[in-house]
Amino acid sequence: MFDIASPTGEISNEGKIYWQLLSFLAGKLPGSAAVWRQMLTGSADTPAGFNEETLNKFFRLILCIRHLYEKQHQGDNS
Repeated sequence: MFDIASPTGEISNEGKIYWQLLSFLAGKLPGSAAVWRQMLTGSADTPAGFNEETLNKFFRLILCIRHLYEKQHQGDNS
């Protein structure tokens, strides 16, 4: 598990969402993956409200975390 500390200082709303998402992915915040997916990508009836640049940042963050997780479980911590 990752140790997630609260950010210090003032951060933007986008930054707060990044921290919440990171905490959820690290298992420190309750929630459903389906809820996060709908929040990020939206649905046919309700668009997500995030622009493409923000969504790309989210998905890059998830990809990096997934890569670190896979390396950790392969025993390669380099």
